[in-house]
Amino acid sequence: MITKNDMPDLSASQLFETGRAHGLSAALLYRAALEDGIERGADDPEHFAFNGDYSLSIYHLAALAFELMLKGAFVANGGDGDDRT
Repeated sequence: MITKNDMPDLSASQLFETGRAHGLSAALLYRAALEDGIERGADDPEHFAFNGDYSLSIYHLAALAFELMLKGAFVANGGDGDDRT
């Protein structure tokens, strides 16, 4: 049975795992964008991946990953999960 005292750890774990999933998704999308750049014959596939069709999604996923994992660390160290400051 989960008690109120277990909630910070549970919330921190959920935040971390969600952030991790977003980070892995960003990495997977980057690899797909890199392959697409190679298939399209881009001069610089890395530049294509970071600045092409996929870039906004890659940056968005990476930023969400960072935010969620940082919030998970904050909550794991006693911070209020509802704190918006």
